[in-house]
Amino acid sequence: MFKGIRRIRDIKNGKELYAKFSIRPEAVPIAQRRRPVAYYLQEPLKQWPGQCVQDEIVEEGPEGEVVTWCSPLVAQPKPKFNTVDKVKLETHMIRASVDLTVPNQFMEINRITQGPMVEDFIEQRTGSAVTAPSV
Repeated sequence: MFKGIRRIRDIKNGKELYAKFSIRPEAVPIAQRRRPVAYYLQEPLKQWPGQCVQDEIVEEGPEGEVVTWCSPLVAQPKPKFNTVDKVKLETHMIRASVDLTVPNQFMEINRITQGPMVEDFIEQRTGSAVTAPSV
């Protein structure tokens, strides 16, 4: 559908699309311990957050605001850069993600009502016959 990483926009009006995630009210914030990062990944990983902010993938939180939920970062080289000398790895050559296993346990499931699905039409048409047009 598209190449690269970017914000998603509505084609009709050009506005950005946002997703809303809700956490159950009884959830207690958890700050998990950080995971160790391989030494050869530490230097490119230090530049990664700044690059993500610059590329508008993430935004910085408000200064001075307390962080209540904290999940560990997982970093590894991208598969196509496995053969690159580890000392020469750059920011774009690593994959960094957040392990959201714990926060996902507290997420509310929001269901969006969809329109009819293919199965609905098949069920309605069961037993129907197609007639050839008369010539």
